[in-house]
Amino acid sequence: MTDTAFGTDRYVSAAGFRLHYVEAGEGNPLVLVPPSFATCRNWQRVAPGLAAHYRVLALDYMGTDDPDKHTRGFGYTPQEQSDAIAAFLDAPGAEAATSLSRTTTPSTPLTKTSLAAW
Repeated sequence: MTDTAFGTDRYVSAAGFRLHYVEAGEGNPLVLVPPSFATCRNWQRVAPGLAAHYRVLALDYMGTDDPDKHTRGFGYTPQEQSDAIAAFLDAPGAEAATSLSRTTTPSTPLTKTSLAAW
């Protein structure tokens, strides 16, 4: 674990993968999902303000920044990224989390299929 500009780097195993996120604050969990092709660092300006009220969990997509970069078994498709996010939301400590995402494209991070399973 290392400290970043806005929290502490952490990792969780979800869906058979090691996912990276930055944690800051206390209280009800708030999961921050970056826009496509971005990292959790995208939230560094707003995370401190949110951390005053929530336990902020700023998630990285698989294959960006710190997560394991898998060469087999993960195709980095929007559906697979969505499934990884849904698995993260099911991981211990993220129960009853509210999620917030930024997107500029119609391929939203949480697809209806993933949400139906979640």
